[in-house]
Amino acid sequence: MKYTLLAWLGLIGQIWAHPAEKEIVFVAANPLKSVRSFETIELDWKELSARLPGVQPDRFFLKDLNTGKLVVTQILDADADGRPDQLLFQSDFGKDDPLKTFRLAMTSTPPGRSSGRLYGRFVPERKDDFAWENDRIAFRMYGPALEAEMISSGIDVWTKRVPYPIIDKWYAAGDASYHRDSGEGLDFYNVGSSRGCGGTGIWDGQSLHVSRNFKSYRCIAGGPIRLVFELRYDPWTIAGDTISEVKRISLDAGHQFNRIESIYQSTRSLPISFAAGVAKHPDWQAAVAFSREHGWLSRWESRDDFGALGCAVILDPNALVDFYEQDMNHLIVGKATPAQAVRYYAGAGWDRSGYFNHREEWEAYVDLYAQAVQTPIQITYLTSASLRQKPKAESWAHIVARSIIQTYPNPADLDVYGKGWTYTNGFFLHGLYRLQQKEPNQEYLRYIQKWLDRYIDHDGRLISSEYKMDEYKLDDVEAGKIALLMYQRTGDTRYRRACEQLVEQLQKQPRTTEGGYWHKLVYPWQMWLDGIYMADAFLLQYAAAVQQPNWTDEAIRQIKLITAHTLDGKTGLYYHGWDEKKNPVWADPLTGASPGIWGRALGWFAMALVDGLDELDAHHPQRPQLLQILSKLSAALVTYQDPETGLWYQVVDRGDHTANWHETSCSAMFSYALARSVHQGYLPKKYLKNAEKAFQGLCRHHVYFDEQGLFYLTGTVKVGTLNFASSQGDFEYYVNTDRRINDFKGVAAFLFAALELNR
Repeated sequence: MKYTLLAWLGLIGQIWAHPAEKEIVFVAANPLKSVRSFETIELDWKELSARLPGVQPDRFFLKDLNTGKLVVTQILDADADGRPDQLLFQSDFGKDDPLKTFRLAMTSTPPGRSSGRLYGRFVPERKDDFAWENDRIAFRMYGPALEAEMISSGIDVWTKRVPYPIIDKWYAAGDASYHRDSGEGLDFYNVGSSRGCGGTGIWDGQSLHVSRNFKSYRCIAGGPIRLVFELRYDPWTIAGDTISEVKRISLDAGHQFNRIESIYQSTRSLPISFAAGVAKHPDWQAAVAFSREHGWLSRWESRDDFGALGCAVILDPNALVDFYEQDMNHLIVGKATPAQAVRYYAGAGWDRSGYFNHREEWEAYVDLYAQAVQTPIQITYLTSASLRQKPKAESWAHIVARSIIQTYPNPADLDVYGKGWTYTNGFFLHGLYRLQQKEPNQEYLRYIQKWLDRYIDHDGRLISSEYKMDEYKLDDVEAGKIALLMYQRTGDTRYRRACEQLVEQLQKQPRTTEGGYWHKLVYPWQMWLDGIYMADAFLLQYAAAVQQPNWTDEAIRQIKLITAHTLDGKTGLYYHGWDEKKNPVWADPLTGASPGIWGRALGWFAMALVDGLDELDAHHPQRPQLLQILSKLSAALVTYQDPETGLWYQVVDRGDHTANWHETSCSAMFSYALARSVHQGYLPKKYLKNAEKAFQGLCRHHVYFDEQGLFYLTGTVKVGTLNFASSQGDFEYYVNTDRRINDFKGVAAFLFAALELNR
């Protein structure tokens, strides 16, 4: 992408002052296209206090809005002046989940504390060691009492198999015990006078000048997210220059690397070169690797008796001077300015810890860690639309379109959760097309056309890298709707030929014995409500556009089949799916239906009915039956609308359960379907109130603006599947599925609803 993730570009016309907030909502964005686990996020406490006046360090909670769970936090007093400086917490970012949303709010009850993953202390009983550990690895450095036997400012490594603290236990058992592995790990690393795993020195171009053992220590923070302490070293002389060092070491839970900040003082106050090193053990088998691009050096050493250990140091590539090799160390050399902290990272990984099986896995971890520390998580603070009103002259639909286009100026980048010929991108562009019909704008048409031309070649074929017919995914058909609309608009026959390719897929689509489409080839004998919107709404549109009524009949046949097998007679709603073979994982042994009534599946189905009726001839003999299905479904839906918020729940019929939550994509879909049905004469006018109430609830509870006035929608469930491997299709599965911010399944549905309600 040519833009920085979440560096949103547009302005609404002015930046409003922050109104008084009762909470802080913010987005954490991962700019890397890679997994980041146990990523530590740092928030400035002064900024939080300014945004939420009155917040106290022991009177707040932080909730992950993706999961709905409370987050463990740590207040860090980095300068030990008795006042908080940072709020720390951790989160995981998946490859296809680069955005996480959080809510910080005040509470009268102190939050619970978590402990046990970090530990460190001065160890006077073992000649003044300082030892520290997390749930993965342990380290130690040597203090003044050991100088009579050994002078070393190198870093020692203790390998671990277990997540719990072992330092006190091992020291209590004595040196001999922790030099053998009794199931928890061991100390087999040899430091001596080398740099060990990340010790430093001053580099004069030919030689490394190192300090003695640390002189004193200071503990700053003990977790649960980050352990922080300082070690001070007596001055030493290099060619007439007196150097002293204070080393601040931080270790985060779940990490292999220490963050180390060294502050050097020099009597000459001239720029100096420092070096961080990794020890060489001549009697161990070793392999060395380094990356100048990402600024790291690694040595992977193995011993037949204890396994293999990787040690690495990471330095900002902009500060990196060169790599050197000495008799005892491999060095990474960087620039340092006296009295200013120079930051680097040092860590280790053992092939018997359970995290790394071989050298390649270790080096991949090092490289990714180096990229991560150089590419921090980006924070964007949001303001609720209930506090920050939109400009009166701008419609909600226009705000959504403008925000998305400014976020993704190149439509090939749609969207952050997955590029390509996807139903989500097609769904949004369909909404954008409807907006330009209401508010003519050539920019919108060019945007849509540019996206289509990215995936449809000059012969009108969908490019094979994006579309694979032989996978028979009904989801892939949905984007054909926008291609068909653009064919009707422009007359470009390439778009029609692409639609014909999708129709060809449906001709060949695997079917149940009654003729119902399998949702995908990998889900044999299964029909899902989702598929009616993905494929059959397209078929009805296609049949009307090219005057092929046989496809109208086929689409209606699919609708009648799914309703026959998924209708719940008790609620009047429909189950997510049906399996003809009645699989033992989720299918009802008598009916074959799945057990849960999932909101978005119903939302897709309701939209398909309404959009399908729009394409159906007024005198079609099956029209009354479709109208009846829509009428009964709508009557059932409004009985489950939350009277307080106007929204619907993730599991529609279980709003009384405390684990359930309001889901925004289905709420927007129902709002659209009800409003459209009233305007088209399919439903009585009374349903318009339900549609309006739902839209108002979305704006009040789930719509936000950033400081540039761009639109955000929270609370859209990531996915709902009936895949045997990950879902039982029941209540527990649906309510424990993550939510997302600005997921197109919610954003596009909101756009459809805004257009239909003239909002």
